[in-house]
Amino acid sequence: AGLGGLEDAETEQLLDTLNHFFRPAGIRFYACGPPNSIQSDAHYRLSTIDETALCGPNDRSGAINIYVVDELLFNSISICGYAYFPGSLDRVLLDADCARNGNTIVHELGHYLGLEHTFSGGCGTASEPGCYTSGDLICDTNSESGPVFSPCQVGASNTCGSVDPSDNYMDYSDDLCMMRFTQEQVRRMRCSLETYRTQIWEAGAGNEIFGDGF
Repeated sequence: AGLGGLEDAETEQLLDTLNHFFRPAGIRFYACGPPNSIQSDAHYRLSTIDETALCGPNDRSGAINIYVVDELLFNSISICGYAYFPGSLDRVLLDADCARNGNTIVHELGHYLGLEHTFSGGCGTASEPGCYTSGDLICDTNSESGPVFSPCQVGASNTCGSVDPSDNYMDYSDDLCMMRFTQEQVRRMRCSLETYRTQIWEAGAGNEIFGDGF
């Protein structure tokens, strides 16, 4: 969107990158058609308060509507992106420079499919059943009191009695750090597709969501 954003070739590369990262989760994304280039000076730099003006007339039903603008602003501060959780809009917004790094869209689609930040709620409760109702609501992600930023030092921080999950896509680590979703995160994303995002998924073989027993 706007006068900048991504070139068509960059959009294709972004889809390839997305599928590369989600392949271990058994999730694959497809383009519904060619990118819709929205030429608009008004939305070149998009404030979150102007989201509806851009997205309302352009959202497509039965699809994840991903908008890429040259600069995305929240309270006049540049941000990389944001997404809506299941049960809400089929919409993800990204800053173009952040979109090009690949991991930002993986992180935001994690939110779109129901995942919290690994540091949400702080340390929470480490063991079952409390870990399903505190922290990031996932039991097989180690608890952490806050986000891990650069430099990339997997295993270097321990804020809640276990190694902080700085290699998880739902942390704030450097791109080179991020390399995985946990099994329970994958299950939650699949559950979100089957239960809350039914308009954008197609089942695999048999009746299971991806035909692999989940």
